Parts: sequence; structure tokens; C-alpha cells
Amino acid sequence: MSGAMLAAISGWILAVGLVTVIGWPYVLGRSFRAAGTLQVRMQPHYVLGYGLAPFAFVHAMPGMTPAAMADPLGLYLATGATLLAMVQIGVGLVLRDAHREARRAIRRCHLAVASAIVLAAGAHIVRDSVVLRMLWG
Repeated sequence: MSGAMLAAISGWILAVGLVTVIGWPYVLGRSFRAAGTLQVRMQPHYVLGYGLAPFAFVHAMPGMTPAAMADPLGLYLATGATLLAMVQIGVGLVLRDAHREARRAIRRCHLAVASAIVLAAGAHIVRDSVVLRMLWG
């Protein structure tokens, strides 16, 4: 499989995974309130979030080669999104163990970082997506 194909497939898996990870607490998490503690209800959110890391690594590899045809600004945006994802994991770990009083402020921070990741990743997709280039001509 070519590097470009690997990057495209892993990139779209990341995009769908990102939407799923962000949407879980808001869409599905609320309907499972009777399913147990917050930790139990949020377990899929944690697992999906950590599970995206290998895809991010695989997605980044072809862009690091000299033959990469990616736009430099798009690569900077992707790097920013990756760094924000690391921050997001840290904020999420703090949120996971936060006491009720602090949870609201930390959750806002978690949402703000998630929003920044979506913006950076979306801009990266617009700048570097081979699929979008083929569709737009």
C-alpha cells in the first residue's frame, strides 16, 4: 500500500474517530445515566480516545518523508492538532478524577481544547486531503 493511500485511509479513520469520541459524552452518554457511575459511562470515550493514537502515528508517517506532497501549512496545522490532542489527554485525566465542584470548569477547558483540535484538524483536511483535491479538481 502506498504512503499516500495509507495516509488517506488512516486520516479518514481519525476524522470519524474524532467525531465519535467528541460526540459520545453528548449524544450517547446522556442516555446511559442509569448505567452506572460516570467512570463506567465514559469508558468508551476513554478507550476510543486512546485508541486513536496509533492511527495518528500511522497517518503522520508518510507526511514525514521527503516525497510527501502535503502543504507545509497543513502539516503545521496537523502538528498543532496532535500537540493539542496530547494536552487534551492531560486535561481529560484531570477531569476524570476531578471533584464535583471543579468538574464544570475543567469540562469547559476540555471542550475548548476539543474545539481547537477540530478546527486545526479540519483546516489540515482542507489543506492536505488527497480525496478533497480529487473531488474539487
